[in-house]
Amino acid sequence: MKLAWTCSARYDSKVTQTREKYRYWESTRLMWEYIFSLAHDKSTLTLFAHNVFFDLQASDFFHYAQKQGWKYAFNWEDGMTYILVIKKDNRTLKILSSTNYFHSSLAELGLILGYPKGEVDFDKVSKKELSGYCKRDVEILKKAMEFYFSFVLDNDLGKLGMTQATQAFRAFRHRFMKEKICIHQDTFVKSLERAAYMGGRVEAFNWREQTEGPFVTLDVNSMYPYVMKKDFMPIQLLEVKKDVPLERARETLERFCVVCEVELDTDQPIYAVRLKNKLIFPTGHFVTYLCSEGMKEALSRGHIKKILVMAVYRRAKLFDEYIDLFYTLKSKYKREGNKGLEMMCKYFLNTLYGKFGQKRTETLKWKDKKPGQYFKEAIFDLTRGIWITETHLLGMIIHKRSVGEAPHSCVAIAAHITESARLYLWELFEKVGFDNVMYCDTDSLKLRACDIRPLKSLMDEYRLGYLDLKDKTKRLDIMGAKAYQTEDKLVMKGVPRKAKKVDTYKYEYYTFFNQSTHLNEGVTRYYLTKKTVKDVTPRYDKGEITTEGKIIPFQLESYGPLLSQLPEPPSFFSNPPVQPPEPS
Repeated sequence: MKLAWTCSARYDSKVTQTREKYRYWESTRLMWEYIFSLAHDKSTLTLFAHNVFFDLQASDFFHYAQKQGWKYAFNWEDGMTYILVIKKDNRTLKILSSTNYFHSSLAELGLILGYPKGEVDFDKVSKKELSGYCKRDVEILKKAMEFYFSFVLDNDLGKLGMTQATQAFRAFRHRFMKEKICIHQDTFVKSLERAAYMGGRVEAFNWREQTEGPFVTLDVNSMYPYVMKKDFMPIQLLEVKKDVPLERARETLERFCVVCEVELDTDQPIYAVRLKNKLIFPTGHFVTYLCSEGMKEALSRGHIKKILVMAVYRRAKLFDEYIDLFYTLKSKYKREGNKGLEMMCKYFLNTLYGKFGQKRTETLKWKDKKPGQYFKEAIFDLTRGIWITETHLLGMIIHKRSVGEAPHSCVAIAAHITESARLYLWELFEKVGFDNVMYCDTDSLKLRACDIRPLKSLMDEYRLGYLDLKDKTKRLDIMGAKAYQTEDKLVMKGVPRKAKKVDTYKYEYYTFFNQSTHLNEGVTRYYLTKKTVKDVTPRYDKGEITTEGKIIPFQLESYGPLLSQLPEPPSFFSNPPVQPPEPS
């Protein structure tokens, strides 16, 4: 660490600041002694930083925390999310990355909030200029978190959570959950629901450099919120059946939600299948998993040959009020040009559904007999036949393993939402003509500008579920899923925007490693970076590329890991309970 700035601030219950103090640092030891001193007895101090692990590692935090007797209490690291809670006596220090709440760079946050970050040349910058640059980062971060706190308070969105998704879930339960969601404990049905929970549709339909432009990108306005508002959702498991007649399924779908394992025979690439860790949309004869809207679609088209398993649920409209509030506010702020509040509403709209599909991690911890150790390793438990991650961190040994669904998860809900979004995308394909779609990614599609006429009636940048024209380009080179280039933009999964092109299909950039990597390497007192050269030679493995440059779906003859071949469902379902009436 060359230098740093901190700002300590105290707020009342209405997020009115009652104290503020900025301090400049060149000594990591003195900085952490000061921060630790702010954590008082029987209270919690919360520390925010942008990409906080970098700051912790670069400033020797783990060394000084260990030295001063702070102990591990909880941590979580996944993608942009970082949480660390440590304790000493009756004091608690909660360390959170602002990326838990804002999925953007600090520079982008500054522009949105009206606090430009500025730029410096790190090879030539003076200490005075660097100090001002660093302080500005802290000012932007402080402004961003105050903005977030105020939004949660002003809209009565529940107790402050440690991530955006947690906040969305708390807001839903606090203000909008009118129907009770019953969480069942049947392992067979949980496996069925998990199998049916698949992601967005990301596919290329044309290959390499395209002709006869210009080309346009159309985005669905809030795709997942749209289907969350439109559709019924499963809220209580009622029964599970094997070998269900098709007519019985049609009758059931008139009043209930379902999750099914089905045998399909289709000549249209509508239905998702997991194959070799990829989501594909084949034609042919195969087994896959469908929820309510997928079952209606497949039954209406005559694509279902057999229903192997069907779980039936009481249903309700769960998300109407939640989506109405945040989408109305989002549209209002968009019209006013208030990008900050528009961004907040967008986060609340897009992060809620994933909480219903969350998995649970079991954590066991005990005191480390060799304090000061900092490493992680995978251990195979021969007694139970499972893999466990063992971490030595801040005086504790921590064992973690995945143990299924989180206590609040209702995976059937998440599966319904993602399936319905995929089907809506297919509906758009059919409107415009499937052969005219060149590329799609979850909630967007690319096609030639001359082909958009059938979608004109759905064009409205403000209406939920309608289409927004995002860009128009003269050039389009499709190189794979999440890999394409226009005259002014390169999208390449896994390659940062600032990467340097060093060869036709090679990019060079620095990789900034997360805490997991530092623990694997046992690196305690400096930050690991690595110069990476990535080969992005175009390839595609989600369909067959023809000599004409078109990509056609895989044709499957017989595919599917059958849950129905597992032991019979629990006897609890052999005499299903009386089905309650539909909610009014």
